[in-house]
Amino acid sequence: MEPSDHLLQRFEAMIDLPAFLSSRGYQLSTQQPSEDHIAMTKPADGAVLLLQRDQVRGGWTYSDVRSPADRGSVAQYLERKEGLDRRQCLELLIACADERRRDMPEAVRYRAHRREKPEDLRLAETSYHAATERRRSAEKLLERLGVASRNFDEWRFGRVRGDSDVYRLLSEPSHGVWTSRYRPSDRKLVLVERPIDAIAYEQKHGNQEACYIATGSAPSESTKRRLAHVLADVRGGMEVVVGYGTDRRGQVLEAQVRSLAPMVQMTPHRPSLGNRWAEGTQMEARHQRSRERDLGKGPDQQRSFR
Repeated sequence: MEPSDHLLQRFEAMIDLPAFLSSRGYQLSTQQPSEDHIAMTKPADGAVLLLQRDQVRGGWTYSDVRSPADRGSVAQYLERKEGLDRRQCLELLIACADERRRDMPEAVRYRAHRREKPEDLRLAETSYHAATERRRSAEKLLERLGVASRNFDEWRFGRVRGDSDVYRLLSEPSHGVWTSRYRPSDRKLVLVERPIDAIAYEQKHGNQEACYIATGSAPSESTKRRLAHVLADVRGGMEVVVGYGTDRRGQVLEAQVRSLAPMVQMTPHRPSLGNRWAEGTQMEARHQRSRERDLGKGPDQQRSFR
């Protein structure tokens, strides 16, 4: 990477992209409200850009609704949308970041918009940042539970926007049963106790080819009737996996489910670590964190297991 590229990345991260676009005629869009981004539109040509914070490099990124492949940093916006070369981008961004620079009107205008940001845009940013913090907190909680958030299949298991969504995954199904979404390419139906067990199973064995039903620890009679109908309608070639725990409760659940559909062949698959799939992933996560802490110590400080 050239020295100028490092400089460009440094100054990109300092730019308030919502204010920058505001100084160039963009306004907050009311057509696409979302916690995932801030949408800004340019009335002159109808362009709509979706803005997000770059959690890795810092700063903001954009994506063009009309051309989803057109996405990137503020410098890439300037290159693609306004025809600046990289040297011109760097000069403009440096001027924008330096309060003493009065020689570049575009930079002076940007700083004015940053100081006196429209109230609706300021509120949208506040809401977006709060939502981002809620998601980050939920991701950290999932990580502590042994679920790698980078591999979490939101389409399959639902969005996790905050801690309350994580607690929902940890809880007994609130309406008798909980189901994941189904893909036509799925080859397994896996029965587990709680949604978090389904997520843990997917992480270990799902390979994006399994859909899930969580029945809770004590399914009611109405829940059992629903399960019986579902199992009777399982399409040919679909493997039914009974993924309950290794303890007495898991054995009882497995026996109950088998009695609901005696003609359906079911494959037992029990966790090798912990009583339930979620317990196994939590234990593995704790062990990994412990190893990482030990590796961060000097040889004389590392924990002895003798």
